[in-house]
Amino acid sequence: MKKDIHLDCEWRVADDGPPENPLQALVMSFCGSSKDFSKDKFDAYLYGVIVGWEDSSYEQLKAELGWTDSQIKYQKLLHQNLIKAWNLLTTEGIK
Repeated sequence: MKKDIHLDCEWRVADDGPPENPLQALVMSFCGSSKDFSKDKFDAYLYGVIVGWEDSSYEQLKAELGWTDSQIKYQKLLHQNLIKAWNLLTTEGIK
């Protein structure tokens, strides 16, 4: 039997205080950091899955970090699936 679980996962604006949504906290941590996530292969991978890179950035990362087309395709798929999961948890989704 499934439990009825309520998750407080709405996207919060800055005036609402720190986010309780773990995905929002991750996204904000990456986007608010001064770190260059493109310099390390693992950091760039995490950033790509959680925040997402622009297509032009993927081409640059492919050259600099030695990523293959299949690795980039898989990373984009993970990012898209993370967004889909987010949208299932919220009424508004990522804007």
